[in-house]
Amino acid sequence: MNTRTYIIIMLLTISITLVSIVSPEVVTTFQLLIAGVLVAIVGIPHGATDYMIFKDLAKEYFSSSKQNITFFSYYALLLLGYTLVWIYLPVVAFLIFLILSVYHFGQSNFNYIKTKFKLVKWSSYLVWGSFVILVPVSIHIQEASKIINNMTSTSTLELDSITTAALPRGLFVINLGLISLLCLSKIITLKDALRELMTLSVLLFLFYNTPLLVGFTVYFAFWHSYGSVLDQIRFIRTQRNLPYTIKHYYIEALPMILLSFLGMGLVGYINMMGWIDFSAAGLFFILIAIVTLPHMLVIEQLYHTVTTSENNLATSVNVELQNIHSSS
Repeated sequence: MNTRTYIIIMLLTISITLVSIVSPEVVTTFQLLIAGVLVAIVGIPHGATDYMIFKDLAKEYFSSSKQNITFFSYYALLLLGYTLVWIYLPVVAFLIFLILSVYHFGQSNFNYIKTKFKLVKWSSYLVWGSFVILVPVSIHIQEASKIINNMTSTSTLELDSITTAALPRGLFVINLGLISLLCLSKIITLKDALRELMTLSVLLFLFYNTPLLVGFTVYFAFWHSYGSVLDQIRFIRTQRNLPYTIKHYYIEALPMILLSFLGMGLVGYINMMGWIDFSAAGLFFILIAIVTLPHMLVIEQLYHTVTTSENNLATSVNVELQNIHSSS
């Protein structure tokens, strides 16, 4: 994201955090409403265009008439399969969600790093993703335990106070070390390193001073989802070689957004009728988990395609420069 957008998101995050400090009871009372609005406005739309991304990615492999059928068949099977895992093996489903989220959030943050060493990329993803997942959980361990135990129908989360107190600081220091190494290795610039440090600090401030649901949703909506929306817009604009704005993005995403609202409303109704038994917060995270798996696979391929295109372009430019140098 550009500097202007980055500053706006940072100011919004700080503002919400300050409101939570000044009026914690207000934020706590309306945390489900705040989370719902942010997910509805930004969170759901950032995954509602997966079918558009798939069509651009698959146009070389499937005819236009088969693209939608192929996409929705795969998507539906993944959603159904993962939902069944949640029903019959909730602990396994939660661990899958945890691993996928750590990787996916880390990738969305560090997708811009350029290195031929995949281990460096994957390590960066995992270190950053662990921060945004485990820090809010450890800070709000009692609240998190109730939600996770409700999601998994067990009493699986038990951490002592020493561990939960040390984890946020430890992950902050580890990420600080990672950023320093990436900068010293010239994988990222000093400007990028300073921005990453500021982001870490603001998110730590957010997680410590807001309820778990609010803090995570602010990160999920502003820092992850909106950043992903911008990446997707750039990808679509490049693939189609046409002007493409956020207005176009939301218009194309609208059918899937409405379908997502319908699906969530149906699941909420089923839960309310007692046919399934989850808390509102637990159901909120389960729904996010279910759609994360197919969405992550699409975005993984998007970043792979972008990286491959950039590498091919760089190689072509280097060859051309060498030819010019040889000719001279």
